[in-house]
Amino acid sequence: MVSITRPTHKTRNARPCYIGGMLVYLNGQLVPVHEARVSAFDRGFLFADGIYEGLRSFKHEGQRRLIAPELHVRRMARGLERCGIAYDPAKLLPITDELLKVNNLDDAFVYWQVTRGTPDLHAGPVRERVRVSNLAPTVLAYAKPIERLDITNPESARPAVKKASLQLDERWMVGEVKSISLLGNVLAALSGVETSGIDGAAETILCRAMTDGTHVLSEGTYTNIALVIPRPGFSEGDREREPLKTHDVLTPSLESAPILNGVTRAAMLALCTQIREARLTTQDLARCSELLLLGTTTMITSITHVDGRPIGAGAVGPVAVELSRFWARALKNRDDLGSFPGVFEKPIGKPGAVAW
Repeated sequence: MVSITRPTHKTRNARPCYIGGMLVYLNGQLVPVHEARVSAFDRGFLFADGIYEGLRSFKHEGQRRLIAPELHVRRMARGLERCGIAYDPAKLLPITDELLKVNNLDDAFVYWQVTRGTPDLHAGPVRERVRVSNLAPTVLAYAKPIERLDITNPESARPAVKKASLQLDERWMVGEVKSISLLGNVLAALSGVETSGIDGAAETILCRAMTDGTHVLSEGTYTNIALVIPRPGFSEGDREREPLKTHDVLTPSLESAPILNGVTRAAMLALCTQIREARLTTQDLARCSELLLLGTTTMITSITHVDGRPIGAGAVGPVAVELSRFWARALKNRDDLGSFPGVFEKPIGKPGAVAW
């Protein structure tokens, strides 16, 4: 049972559904956002020593639902375990229900963050790197409104449309950990905007430079990606009528680059057998007919241009439309979306000592 302390005084807004008047959850209490306080010595602030998750809620047939909550809990649990932070993220599910209720939100982006906590300021250096046992984690959750998700008629679903930039991936090698340390992502996104402008780089696609001279595709700065490659021997009419039978839909494999296994990516791989993992390079990007983003809030998004260069016809393609409908049907028909055995259940490996 999770105990939540509500504020004892009235907030400035009876319906706190915007940032200035929202209530957030922080260390067992629901507090107005302007009153939420974290220690200046919290390890999340000083070291980016923590894990986060981003979820989406929506309302369908009168009921508020989270998309794939079990997968988010599993992924956060394995990340916390890898970092040695003792906290059960399943506690955040009832907290999220209460958070959405008090903020009067149905369609919302929900953010969870757990850091290692704040050290005893009298026990030693506050920036000690390794003596970090027995700290109480700092736990934060908030929800903010986003655009309404309507899955009443899945066949009318359409992908969002964006443009992107391509930049080198210079981040760390433990991509499976959803760390709050996102400086590498931020720098890549800023480089993308410098290259293609704010309208031409709504997302930045990353690639790793390999020793053999190839550039292996990894992911976006906040999404996973998938490439659509036309299969030979089919007419344009065939491709429009049966897009998933006439194209290969490929997403970078976890073995090919240190990337995060996104929840939407994992769910689509489990549900849609036409999507496969592969080692993908910028040569594959050059020959694909569609480029897709997969993400919690982006869901299925079509990238029409990369650094001003059109992908395929430079417009939304049939596979993006079909997968948008597929995802909408899955959200509408499956209350158990996320209960996939084996997904996020294997612990994240630790490197051994280097022999020298």
